[in-house]
Amino acid sequence: MYLASLKIVSEAAGRSLFLLSSTFKIRLSPSSGIISVFTKSAQKRKMSTTQHGMAVDVSGMASSALSSSADPPVIIGIYGLPASGKTHLLNELRKVLDEYQFKFYDGSEVIERITEGGLAAFKQLDNGQKAEKRTTAINTIEEECRKEKKTGIVAGRFMLLSEDHDPVKIDTPADCETYTHIIYLNTPVKEIVDRTQKDFGRPDRNQLPMAVLEHWQNEEKTLLRKICYENRILFALADTADHKYISKLVNNLREGDAKRNTHSVLHEMDQIISKREIKPRTALLFDADKTLGIEDASHHFWVAAKESEDKNPLNDLFNSSLGYSYLAFQQAMLLYEESNEEKSLEHCKKAASCVMLRPEFVELLEEAAKYSHIAVVVITSGNGLIWDMVLEREGLEDKVKVIGGCRLSDKYVVTPAVKGAVVKRLQTAHDAAVWAFGDSEIDIPILKNADQAFVVVGPGEKRQRAMWKALQRAIDVDGLGARQLLFPESAEPWLNTRMLPTTTLEQLRESIFGTLELIEATDAPSALVLQTPMRNSVMSGNQLRQAHDRCGWYLAIHHVTQVLETEKYNIHDVHQNQTIGWRLKNEDKTVIIPIMRGGEPMAFGVSDAFPKAVFHHAKEHCEVLKKHLDGMKAVILVDAVINEGGTIAGFVKHIRQIQPDINIVVVTGVVQRDAVRGPKILTRALSGCGKVTLVTLRTSERKYKGQGATDTGDRLFNTTHILNEM
Repeated sequence: MYLASLKIVSEAAGRSLFLLSSTFKIRLSPSSGIISVFTKSAQKRKMSTTQHGMAVDVSGMASSALSSSADPPVIIGIYGLPASGKTHLLNELRKVLDEYQFKFYDGSEVIERITEGGLAAFKQLDNGQKAEKRTTAINTIEEECRKEKKTGIVAGRFMLLSEDHDPVKIDTPADCETYTHIIYLNTPVKEIVDRTQKDFGRPDRNQLPMAVLEHWQNEEKTLLRKICYENRILFALADTADHKYISKLVNNLREGDAKRNTHSVLHEMDQIISKREIKPRTALLFDADKTLGIEDASHHFWVAAKESEDKNPLNDLFNSSLGYSYLAFQQAMLLYEESNEEKSLEHCKKAASCVMLRPEFVELLEEAAKYSHIAVVVITSGNGLIWDMVLEREGLEDKVKVIGGCRLSDKYVVTPAVKGAVVKRLQTAHDAAVWAFGDSEIDIPILKNADQAFVVVGPGEKRQRAMWKALQRAIDVDGLGARQLLFPESAEPWLNTRMLPTTTLEQLRESIFGTLELIEATDAPSALVLQTPMRNSVMSGNQLRQAHDRCGWYLAIHHVTQVLETEKYNIHDVHQNQTIGWRLKNEDKTVIIPIMRGGEPMAFGVSDAFPKAVFHHAKEHCEVLKKHLDGMKAVILVDAVINEGGTIAGFVKHIRQIQPDINIVVVTGVVQRDAVRGPKILTRALSGCGKVTLVTLRTSERKYKGQGATDTGDRLFNTTHILNEM
C-alpha cells in the first residue's frame, strides 16, 4: 500500500539494491532473489519482547523467497545533564560488561566520526543539518550493532539550553525508532554543580544556577518519560551512576523477553508445589489488589513514595499505548526501581500496614490452610513484597505463598498472560483443579483457564465499567464460564446473573472443602416395602441379590436422576412417529463402580436403570485408573452397606485426585447413623473432596459390623458357612 512512494536507488550490477522510504526498508539481492521488507517501527521493536521483522508478500516476483529482517538490536541510551556521570559510567560499563555482547558509544564521538571536519565542523552546521547528522549517527550505531549482533549502549543528549536558558529538544525521529531503552541519570543537581566547578578540563561547561539545572533536569525527565511511553521504549530513572547496579540493570534489559519471563514465573510455581509435603489436588489462586484485599496496595506504596495522594504513576503507564502488555509491566518494575532497596522496603512496610484483607477471605484462607491437599497462592501483577508482609501479619505466611515481582531482584513480572499460563501449569504439570479469583481485566486469562472462576464484585463505577466490557467480551468470544462473588452480598452484580450467575461465600466454601448431601428414602412406603426382604434373615443368595438389584434400580430412578439430572433424546413410538424420550444426563459418560463384592447386585440394578453407563468392578480404590474416568462426567459408587465410610472415602479421594470436577454419587442400601449424623464420620472424612451425594434406602442406628450370617456380602452369595467352618 506504500510501494508507490518507494524510491529505487540502483547500485552497480551484481550489488544489492536498496529501496528506501519513510515507511519501509527493502533489501533485494539479485543473486539470491531474496527480498527482506520491514517497517522502521518494527525494525526497532525488539524491546524485550519477541524479536520481529515483518515479511511482506510481493506479488509478481516469480520464485522469490521471502524472509524477515534480521532481529533489530537492543539499543540502550544513557541520558542525563552535563556532568551527570554519563561518560564515566560508560567507561566503567566497558570494564564489567562482556565485550562480545555489548558495544559502547559516546554520541559526540560518533558524530565526530561521521562528520567531515569533526565536531568543530558539526557545530558550524545549521539546525537542520545537525539533525541530519544526528540521524545518521544513530542509524550508524544501529547498523553496526545489527551486523555484530550486539547490544548498543549509547551516552547521548536529549536537550540543550537556549541562550535564554530554556531547554530545547535535539532528539530526532530516528532516536524513537532505534532506542529500545533509556536510562536517565538523575544525579542530584548540587552534585552536578560541584563537579562542574572542579572540572577544569571542560571549559565548555558553563556554570549554571541550580534553579536552571533543576528546571532543565525536570523537563528532560518529564518529556523523556512521555516520549518513551508513546513509542514503546522502556524508561529507567537511576539516582546513582553506580556501575554495578547499572550493569545489572543493563543485563536484565538485554536478556529480558516474554518467554523467559513466563518460564521464570512457572519455575516459581513449580518450586512452591515441590516444597509441599503432599501434592495438592486443588489450588486456590487469588489476585491480590481489590480481590483478596479491599483496596489497591500500589496506591498506598506510591502515597508513601511520593508523599502525596494526588498521583499514582502506574495510572499514566497503563493508560498509555503500552496498555497491559509485557512491556508495560517491565516499565512498572522500572518505576518501582526508582526507589532504592532501603526506601522501597520502607514504602512496602507502610503500604502493608494500610492494606486490609476481606475478612471473609481471611476465614477462607485459614480454613484452607488446614488441608494438606489444598494449595493457596496469591498471584499479583503488583508488588509481591507488600503481600508477603500482609500475609505475615495475618499469620498465613507459611500456608499462603505469593508470586509477584516488581523489583529487578525478583527476576520476573506478572502479566495477564503469565497468570493464565500459571493456571495451565497447575492443571497439566501438577494435576490440580484450579479455583481462580479476580476482579479486573488483568485477571481475565486466569479466570478463562481456571476450572472454577469467580469474579469478585465490589463497589466502584469506574472499575465496574472496565471489567464489564472485558467480561462481556470474554463470555461472548472466549466462552468464559464464571460466577460473581459479591462483596457485600447486597452489592449490584456487574453482569446479568443469567450470563454470569452469582454465588455466596458459604456455597463457595462448601464447594471447596466438601459437603456430603444425604438423600434418604426411609419413610417412603415404596422404600419400606423394598427394604423388608433385604432385612429379612430368611432371605439369602439369589433372592437377596434380586432384592438388592431392585433397590439399586429404585434409588437410581427416583433419586440419582434428581442429582445428576435428565436429558431429552429422540425415540420412535409404536406407530414409528418420532417423539421425545428421557434418560440420565450424560448417561454414556457415567461410570457405575460396584465396590466388590457386596455392592455388585445393587449396582446391577443401577445399571438396569442406566443401560448406557459404563460398568467397572473394583475392590480397592487403586483399581480405578485414569483410563476408566477419561471423558466421564459422573461416577456412581455402589456398596450394599456403609458403616463408618472409610472405604467409600478412599474411593472418593482417589477419584478426585484423578478427576477433580467429576460428579460423584454414592448409592447404598443402608448407612450407619454416625457416619452422616452426630459425629459425621464419613462427612469429616470427605472434607476437601468437593460435593458428594449419598443416596441411601435407609439409615441404621446399629454400629455392629456383620460377620458370617450377619454379613451382607456373605448372605448375598451364600458364603456364611465359610466363617463358621473357620
